[in-house]
This record gives sequence, structure tokens and C-alpha cells, in this order.
Amino acid sequence: MWENLWYLDILINVLIITIFGLISCSSSATKSYDLKGCFIISMVGGVYDIPSAILWCLASLSILNFNGFFASLFLVFTWISNLFAMQSLNFLGIYLAFEMQSLCLLVLGKITANENQRWFAYRGLLKYLVLSLIAGSIFIFHASSSYLQSGVMISDSLVTYVFLLFKLGVAPFHMYTLELFSVVSRHVAFVFSTLPKLSVLYLISNSNIGSECVWWGLISLWLGSISQYQSVFVRSILLYSSVAEIGLVLLVLQEGFSWEAFSWVSIYFLSLSGVWHANSKFVSAISVASIAGLPPFLGFIGKAQILKSLVSINLGILIFSSILAATISFIGYLRLIRLMYLVSPVKWKNNKDSSFINWSTWMLTVGTLPMVYSV
Repeated sequence: MWENLWYLDILINVLIITIFGLISCSSSATKSYDLKGCFIISMVGGVYDIPSAILWCLASLSILNFNGFFASLFLVFTWISNLFAMQSLNFLGIYLAFEMQSLCLLVLGKITANENQRWFAYRGLLKYLVLSLIAGSIFIFHASSSYLQSGVMISDSLVTYVFLLFKLGVAPFHMYTLELFSVVSRHVAFVFSTLPKLSVLYLISNSNIGSECVWWGLISLWLGSISQYQSVFVRSILLYSSVAEIGLVLLVLQEGFSWEAFSWVSIYFLSLSGVWHANSKFVSAISVASIAGLPPFLGFIGKAQILKSLVSINLGILIFSSILAATISFIGYLRLIRLMYLVSPVKWKNNKDSSFINWSTWMLTVGTLPMVYSV
């Protein structure tokens, strides 16, 4: 009973945020950043094992950061396509949902492209479109061939899994996103790194892939950590961080630990919103420290839950690999904090994100206390 009431409260909060964002998306008035606090409470307050609620929170926060009706409209279409993909029962529905998502993200990136980098953005978006069409064509051809042979409209084959990994952007399918992350706006980069991944993770958690998920997770974890260690630019570090953290999620997702996986995904997306959206280097540093897994921030609890789940099934090699890769990537996070402090000066006065700063700081620190009992 209490879980249903809690879920209803989450949906009401996020619905308020969505309605407010759609109403104020075309106005020039100052937005109420206290609504971002409602988003953060919804994100942390028990939505870990409810992927659709996390998707509501991400879409609502993204709407608040876009100006213009058409940008918000295509963002809503992206959210709808993700919900459709999560509820699809056959390969045709999955294919149509992901193609609709790719088209909406393409138009969203074109609308919000910077004037100085418009042609670079067009080139990156065109590469994203072409590669998405190639991957989708291979997937639909294989699925159609399987349907003609067996009469089954859903398959857990390797081709299906590779298609989902391509949409997830894990190693070695992350290279096409490197140029894209470098030219789009930071709000679009946040959408690219969060919204498309959640529906794919939900589909992988409900599939019967087997042990391949663990090996792909290890490859992504190590390749992302080493690349993050060698990167010297802010956006490339964040991209390789996404590859490494999603690889960590894949390690436990196919072992039956969906709650731990989506718990860490929710915490990671919350921390990532502080990195991309905050105008203060203080909030960005706290968010990066949370992603790195430093105590007493919320990310430490999320990674501790993943390590606890690996300990419970006696996977010592995976535990050692995860800790060693996290140590390597920690150096990249330290470099990221250093770059953030050197690039832009802090603005403590007249900061329009002051409410967002207070909410983010409070939830990434004090928000760890309710989760300590679950570790």
C-alpha cells in the first residue's frame, strides 16, 4: 500500500513539473527552480526499481532546461518513444520506437545547435543518423528472417543484443557519440546521455541474453575507465564516464539484481544532471564526486550496493576488476574537477540556480542516510 502511495506521489510531482515546463517553455520569465527540487526529491525518493518513473523525472528536468515550444515538443516525443520501447513485446515495436527516438533527438540537436558550431553539429548529427539507420536496418533484417523461419516476433539473439548495445552507447559502439558530444549544447548532451539509455537497460533486464552481458560490461568498464584516464577535455571525460558506469550496470543487470542496477542508474543520472545543468562549479564538483563514489555522497551508496550484489554471488574476479577500474577512473574524475575549477569562475552572487544548488547539495549528501540501511 505504501509503495503505491509513494509511486503516486512521485508521478504527481513529476506531472506538475512537466505541465509547468510545457507552459513556460516559450516564455521569457524566470523559471521556478524550486521545481527542480521536486524533481530531485522524486528521483531519490524511491524510484529506483521503477524505470518509467525515472524516465518521467528525466524528461521533466530536461523540459525545464529548454527554451522554445518545438524543442520541448520533440523532447516529449523522445520520452513517449522511450515509454513505447519499454512496453513493446516484439521486434517491430522496438524498432519503430528507437527510430522515432533517433529522429526526435536529431531534430532536437538541430534546433538547439549553436550558431558558431552549427555545421559541426550537423556533421555529428548526420553521422549519428546514418549509423542508427545502418544498425536498425541490420536489426530489422535479422528479425524479419527469424520471423519467417520460426514465426516468433521476439528473439534474444546476439544481433538483437548488439543492436541494444549500439543504442546504449557502450564500448566499442561509443565512438560515434564522441564527436556528437563535442558539438551539441550541454542540455542536448544530457538528453543523449540519459533518456535513450534507460529504455535499453530495461529491455536488457527483461531479456535472456546470458553471460554475454557480463563480458560486454567488463569491456565497457575497462575501456571507459582507461579512456577517461587519458582524456583531457571535459566532455570526453563525461562521455567515457558514461561508458564505464553503464558497463558497471551491465555487470549486475543479468545476474538478477535489477533493483541495484536501476538504483545506481537513478543516482548516476541525478549526479549527471548536476554536472551538465549547474552554473556553479561547487555543484559540479559535488556531482562529480558523487559519480566517482566518494563518501558521504549518494554515489558511494549506489556503488556499494553493486559491489554487495557481486559479493553475494561469489564473483571475486568481477569485484577485483570493478574496484581496480573504479580506481583508474577516479583519476579522471579528479582531472574533471580540476578542469571545471580552471575553466569558469564561481558565481556565488546573483546565481539563478541557487535553489538548484541547495537541492542538489542537500540530496547528494543528506540523501545518503535513508539508503544506508539497504547496504
